[in-house]
Amino acid sequence: MRLKLASRKSDLARWQAVQVGRALEQLPEKPGIEFIFKSSLGDQNLDIPLASMGAKGVFTEDFYNDLVSGQCDLVVHSWKDLPVDERVDTHIAMTLARADVRDVMVVPEVVWQKAVSSGRLEVLTSSPRRVYNLRSALPQLLPAGVTVEFVTVRGNVPTRLQKMHDEGRALVLAKAGLDRLLQAESEGFLTQGTGIRSFLRDCRFQVLPVSLNPPAPAQGALAIEVSRENEAMNQMCQQLSDHTTFACVNREREILKRYGGGCHQKIGVAVVVRPYGTIHALRGLTDGGEVLYDWRIENLTSWPRSANETNVFPLQAKDNSWFVRKPAATLPELSDKPALFIARADALPPGYIPSPRQTVWTAGVQTWAKLARQGVWVSGCQDGLGENEPFGLDYLAGQLKWTKLTHGLAAGPEALATYRLEPKKEVPDLRGKTHFFWMSTTSFQRAYELFPNEIANGYNACGPGVTYEFLQRQTALKNPVKVFIGLEQFLSETLP
Repeated sequence: MRLKLASRKSDLARWQAVQVGRALEQLPEKPGIEFIFKSSLGDQNLDIPLASMGAKGVFTEDFYNDLVSGQCDLVVHSWKDLPVDERVDTHIAMTLARADVRDVMVVPEVVWQKAVSSGRLEVLTSSPRRVYNLRSALPQLLPAGVTVEFVTVRGNVPTRLQKMHDEGRALVLAKAGLDRLLQAESEGFLTQGTGIRSFLRDCRFQVLPVSLNPPAPAQGALAIEVSRENEAMNQMCQQLSDHTTFACVNREREILKRYGGGCHQKIGVAVVVRPYGTIHALRGLTDGGEVLYDWRIENLTSWPRSANETNVFPLQAKDNSWFVRKPAATLPELSDKPALFIARADALPPGYIPSPRQTVWTAGVQTWAKLARQGVWVSGCQDGLGENEPFGLDYLAGQLKWTKLTHGLAAGPEALATYRLEPKKEVPDLRGKTHFFWMSTTSFQRAYELFPNEIANGYNACGPGVTYEFLQRQTALKNPVKVFIGLEQFLSETLP
């Protein structure tokens, strides 16, 4: 059996097609693969912004016609390029495991230093979604009080990277595409002279948090389009398809479809499955002017609401105060640490500014913003999803050796104490409380020492990560532990 597999002819599209071809070749049928690469309408009109082109499917319509006419057996698309309306003759029969859904901003060092001096950074992007969401997000993520302006850009990834350097601007693009090209380059796959890695030399980067900047629906996922009538092809695709990715992408596209669909939309959405539940992210502005925002974890753990507000702890993050934080007796040397993970902004010693050679990563957006106000360049964060959430930097930054800045009670070879915890004499009174949200294992342990009955018999919740894993191991807790994205979701689903 020989299959004709079609895709666009850019390096990224060809690499994606080759991954699908490699997967198909592992099937019991052992099909041979013939690749067909060609330009689409969207590739041929680079002077027109995508949001202004009007027609849906500018990167995919030509291939649909080839599929219907029998010139190919299947087409590999970046799923986000497909119209949200299903076709009559063809359908998406398969996808592979999804790549990173996030966007990344790349800034040449010389461009950043100029922005610091001028107080202004120009950012290249072709996406109305990115412009809308990042107009408010980037100022809190960038140090030095730099203002941001957006400039339209078109072209494939190497072309946009080249424009970034030539025009002296930053660039925002899908991290999945950049990761795939870096992987392809490492295997010697790319067109000679492309040099993706060379474009990133002497550049800073920021992996942008999904909570502030959700991706385009289906970003990072591949769509394999097949004729509905090709039974043999459909059966082969079913053997390989990643069903979790398939379901998540379809939910994202259904959400976009409610608001009209199309690449002109200022809407980002992500549905991501984790062992503790499904993450929902939605942010943007509809054509009708409706502001959209959703950031939560959905899971099946039973969670009754509290009878009244007085039974809930804490009502504010500052109420959950069990320790006094004081600097470590001897502050460690940090300048030789290549990568710093910071859960709290005050874990970074006062006055220390990491060098551009050091990668700084935070637990959440609030810590990122606090460090940015101190002049620290942060490359990304866990978005409040816990330390077990993949950092996703293997292709972009390589295998980094992380040092976690934390307190003296923390364990682990990667932990470095920059402060210590002293138990407070005056602590919160948990008598009569029934619903709890824990932000750290140390807070839970201290509270449980003082109020074991209330906590053991109550309803306990936390965010995802090490605190959740710790609470799950506490056999004294009578009720299952519930995971929320943070205190805000906990309160919204707990208060009467």
